[in-house]
Amino acid sequence: MDKMIEKYIYSVTRRCPEAKRDDIKKELEANIMDMLQSYPNYTKDDIEEVLHKIGHPMDVAYQYHSSANHVVEPRFYEDYKLSLKLALIFSTILAVISSIIASLTELDVNQPGAIVGILIGHITSNVLSYGFSVFSIITIAFWSYKIPSIKEKIDTRLNNWKVKDLADVPQFEPDDQLKSRVKILIELIFVSIFMITFGTLFIVYYENIFVLHINGETSQFFNNDFKGVFTFFIISSTILTILSYLYRFYEGKESFYTLLFSTISEFYGSLFLVTILLLPNLILPQNFVMFADYFETSLLTITNIANIIIYIIISIILLSSFISYFRRWIKYFKTRNIKR
Repeated sequence: MDKMIEKYIYSVTRRCPEAKRDDIKKELEANIMDMLQSYPNYTKDDIEEVLHKIGHPMDVAYQYHSSANHVVEPRFYEDYKLSLKLALIFSTILAVISSIIASLTELDVNQPGAIVGILIGHITSNVLSYGFSVFSIITIAFWSYKIPSIKEKIDTRLNNWKVKDLADVPQFEPDDQLKSRVKILIELIFVSIFMITFGTLFIVYYENIFVLHINGETSQFFNNDFKGVFTFFIISSTILTILSYLYRFYEGKESFYTLLFSTISEFYGSLFLVTILLLPNLILPQNFVMFADYFETSLLTITNIANIIIYIIISIILLSSFISYFRRWIKYFKTRNIKR
């Protein structure tokens, strides 16, 4: 047998089921020799032409498979793409958040400018690492359908489907306040990055951020005994806010429950912050003494001014939260009435 023909047949049969290889080899060899009968004294070019007419070895081998082989079953492919997109989006968010935290823990206070290089390095590494892991996990999960025991369970569940289990048709109202999933996702990313970055910086550098320097005297502004309270507030508020955005992303629009969740999250943060501001000795007493000496006034005057400022801040926090969510609820009910 000519070496060209031998190479071609091998390239085909090595891609075929082992039990069929001998029969396929004989069949291919017979077909090739029949076709070469049209070329008296055939040359290598003639053999090349005949083999090209038969087709590429991969295409020919595919014809000998009794069933198509796919890593992901074709009927699950659209679900696979959607799952992969969502998983990659959230893995990217997680990668950025973990990169920020890791960069802050490695930051040298004497070289704050180095944070940019450290952050870029961590983000690049984590996005690639998390992305590859997510891709592998999702692909393996869908591939596992080929395992007989898993296939049997999934087929049983799919065969017993009911209309009530199907997803509801999404309703899109022409409302300027309603966010698309893409906009909600972008907002979620920026809010998450800001809250986690600010919160981490505040917790890590609590003793150094708020330091008062007056007339050569130095004093920490906030009472160090309340660092744990601040830490709990920052972590719990961040988690609630992120969960609120994730729920809105899941719904894809403003609904009664997403608005309720957002309202609870917002007022939880506002009320907790107000509670913190009202804690006794939140601001160390020696700071008031330093201010009184600096402005050459009585300690009582400074204390009264501080209390007035605190109450003004509390009023602004509660009033702005109330106005913001009052408008959103009014907007929601107006939209609901119009739809009816």
